[in-house]
Amino acid sequence: MSQRSTVANIFIQAILDAAARRGLDRPALLRKAGIDQEVLSNPEMRLSVDQYSNLLRLVINQLDDELFGLSSRSIKPGSFAMMCHATIHCQNLRLALERAGAFYRLLTDSFRFRLTEHGDEARIRAIYEPDEARNSRFSLETVFVVALRWGSWLIDRHIAPDQILFTFDKPDYKKEYEAIFACNMQFGQQYNELIFPRRYLDMPVVQSPATLDHFLALLPGPMLLRYQNDDSTTAQVKRLLDDADCMAAVTLDQLAIQLHTTPQTLRRHLRAEGSSFRSIKESLQRDKAIYLLTRQQYPIQEVAQHLGFSEPSAFHRAFRKWTDETPASCIARYRANSRRTG
Repeated sequence: MSQRSTVANIFIQAILDAAARRGLDRPALLRKAGIDQEVLSNPEMRLSVDQYSNLLRLVINQLDDELFGLSSRSIKPGSFAMMCHATIHCQNLRLALERAGAFYRLLTDSFRFRLTEHGDEARIRAIYEPDEARNSRFSLETVFVVALRWGSWLIDRHIAPDQILFTFDKPDYKKEYEAIFACNMQFGQQYNELIFPRRYLDMPVVQSPATLDHFLALLPGPMLLRYQNDDSTTAQVKRLLDDADCMAAVTLDQLAIQLHTTPQTLRRHLRAEGSSFRSIKESLQRDKAIYLLTRQQYPIQEVAQHLGFSEPSAFHRAFRKWTDETPASCIARYRANSRRTG
């Protein structure tokens, strides 16, 4: 089996060590996971992604902790899923990352991460409390891998990092890092930071509640493999609509031609994924409208024109239908929240 489809012993040991610190028995865990006990003594032994996934699920369930005991405060199973549900309707990756950071600040004081932007760079800085972190190296590896894989899935683009900075010394297994992150890495730095092109932050979230259910059902598998673009019909329709010069003018018949299918087949595939052309189009228009009104501070009339509405009154009616509030009240609410949190 290739290196890319297996997990190195060092990461297996990190999970087992974290579980052992919380009182679990390593050999017993391996037996229940159906894994050869040789993994305890053979540093060259590797597990398949499926085997490693089984071990992770077992440790999470037995510890009742999604962070495997790496945080001083347990993160209850299901927390990551709730975070995903809280971010699935975000306009773009930037808003999703900001909301994810706020979500986890409510759950633990052991670590937090902060998104910053510098020129063409975006940085995710992971901050650990030194007296509370149990295994900061493995914790940081986990945080950065999840950020990359989950973020890539949200925008349906593989996020290629430019550089990763770590505060700890270079580990013996640096080559494993190269296979996972495929970028320049610096050790012994002042901060722990994942650095990637800023352009990814503006890319829209193209996933939906229906595709999220499928994603969550496969966990932790999607976190262990480099992201490949989602080929679901919903994701393809979202990409085409988002790339269109005028989203409002795009018809289902036009999309069917672009996807080399018939309108009837396209409707059927979307329905099977719990979606529809109308709902996708309206959700994208809604999210783009909110983003332009609040984050970009475009005038209401310009937003209406940008989204293809011939009259501001038509945009007002649509916006109230999407959000149950007027564009003006949405702007006022956003500004009030910004003042309270600023």
